[in-house]
Parts: sequence; C-alpha cells; structure tokens
Amino acid sequence: MKKSTLSTLLVSGLIAPTAMIGLTATGAGAAALITIDNFTNPTAPSPLTSNGSLVTSPQTGLSGVFGGDRTSGVDKGTGGLADATLQIFSGGGLAFTQSPTTAGSVFGLNYTNTTGLNLDGFDSVEFNITDLTPNVDFGLNINGVTQTQTATATGLFSFDLTSFSNYSSFSNITQLVLGATGSPGFRVEITGALAAVDVPEPSALGGLLVFGLLGFATAKKRSNKSEEN
Repeated sequence: MKKSTLSTLLVSGLIAPTAMIGLTATGAGAAALITIDNFTNPTAPSPLTSNGSLVTSPQTGLSGVFGGDRTSGVDKGTGGLADATLQIFSGGGLAFTQSPTTAGSVFGLNYTNTTGLNLDGFDSVEFNITDLTPNVDFGLNINGVTQTQTATATGLFSFDLTSFSNYSSFSNITQLVLGATGSPGFRVEITGALAAVDVPEPSALGGLLVFGLLGFATAKKRSNKSEEN
C-alpha cells in the first residue's frame, strides 16, 4: 500500500473515532513524558483478526491508556487469501502479522479526547520496535495532519512533532491515530509504550550544570573555612 493511501486512511478515519481519551502530563521539569498507551491491555477479541474489510474494536476503562479508552483496527486489504492479525498482549506489547498472500493490510490505533490534549513544547512521539520484517510505513495523524515515516530497523522509532504543519496548535489535540502498513507478509512488534516526550533544551541543561558547579564550589569553600578554623 502506498504512503498516500495510509495517510488517507488515517485522515478519513481508519479507526472510527469512538474511543474517548483524556491525556495529561505526568511530569514537569527536566524531561516530561506522557504515556499514551503502555500496551498492557489486550485487544478484544484477542487477537483482532480481519479476513476481509476493516474490523474495529473499541475498548473502554483500560488502566494502561490515558482516558481509559482505545479503538484498535485491522484491515486485511484486497487480493489476499489469509487473515491479517493485530494483537496487544497483557504482558505489554503489540504484534501485527499478515500472510505473504495478503496485500495492503493496515492496522491502526485511535485515541480521541473531547477536551483536548496539551502537547505544547513536546518534541516527539516515540515507541520501541522489537521485530520488523521487512520495512514498515508508520503514519501518525494528529488533529487531521499526517506524517509518514519508514521504519527500516528495530529500536527506538520517533516522530518529530515539530515537523507537523499544525505544531503551533498542539495545545489542543483532540485526536491522535497511529497506523502502519507494509509489503505482503510484513510483521511488526512494539514493546514498552507509545509516549510523547519533551526533551529539555541544551541551554537549560547547561544552566542546571552551572548551578550545580556553583553549589559544589560554595560547599567546598565553606568546608575549607571550617578546616582553617
């Protein structure tokens, strides 16, 4: 499936926006982190399987998801003979698998929030890929604007939030959708969490270092005076 098709599906509602989710920052200061989904609540049914058109599964009251709700979806696509399967495991992970005979499969996760999420100043949305066969195109849609990036290796995968054309309006995010597609037979596993990250500016870190050094120097000076007395 082409990247433009993935973007269209994300924008037009690959996953029906039925899950309501409220996101709030959990930290402040040096490095803020918002866990959007820690993937510890399994898909229902588990696994979620599509043998034809789009299948979605809204879930509410999930402890590992901000706001408690998540809608998962999987679309087998066309031209294939086998199922496409999305599974979120209770141990904390996500896996999507399609048969080599299944062309154009897509999976998606939808999170919406009627009151709006404030990601003003946040730098990225990240997750950890532990299995990837072969390359996978990931799409992240925030308030109707989609960025698509290709994952070519396992490890930390990150979307740069500042590259979104609507980044200036990220103080009020009402919908966030993560989707993925790949060539026939692709498989992807994600562990850890889907999270927004705010990394402090180097100048701020430098200031903290200077204050720390000044504090150390002051303490050392006081210590020397005490020894002299």
